[in-house]
Formats: sequence, C-alpha cells, structure tokens
Amino acid sequence: MTLKKLIEAGLTVRDGYVLEQLTKDESIIMTNLAGGIMAKAHITQIVDKLIRLRLVERHRQGGDRRKVYCRLTEKGQSFTMTDERVDDAIEQDYANFIKRHDMTEEDFRNWANDMESDS
Repeated sequence: MTLKKLIEAGLTVRDGYVLEQLTKDESIIMTNLAGGIMAKAHITQIVDKLIRLRLVERHRQGGDRRKVYCRLTEKGQSFTMTDERVDDAIEQDYANFIKRHDMTEEDFRNWANDMESDS
C-alpha cells in the first residue's frame, strides 16, 4: 500500500497506519492499534470510517465482551496488497516528518495528540 494509493482512495496517512497495523496481525485489539502514536478515541473514528468503506470489521473473541478486535475484510486485504510489500512506507513517512521537524518520537506523539484534541 503506497501513499499515492491512500490519497487516491480518499484516505489519510493515519487511516493507512491503521490498515498497515492490521496487515501485520490477523486480528488486533482496538486499544493496541494506537501504538502509542494516536489517542484511542481517534482510532475509533478511523476504524468507523474504514468499516463504512468495508475495509475493516470489528469482532469479539471468546467470552470476553470487553475486548474488541479488528481485522481486515477481504476488500481490505485486497486494498493493502501490492506486488512488492512496502511494509515500512507509512512508518518512513512518520520518520521523515519527525526528522524534517527535528522532533523526537515523544514530541511527535504529543504533537499528534494535540492535533486530535483540536479537531
């Protein structure tokens, strides 16, 4: 999945980050999707958007109804597949942004959380 593909589909880099995380694990707990980069509330908004686009679905495993998992749908799997895997494309975009703005990863997380609060 490339940045160009995300933009053409009307998705943001953050949407792409969530999709990328879901390509690494077949099923992942919603709270783990944030990865320390985004607030959990923002992940919920992104997942809701990706569900509307039929790229992602929520589900529960076992008897624990408190844990909500996400996984890619068939459409989501097709969308994220490329001829050559570019697993680090989104992380590289984040790294370039951090470097360009002379930030630490912690500074970036704080900035991203501040941006979410403002929206």
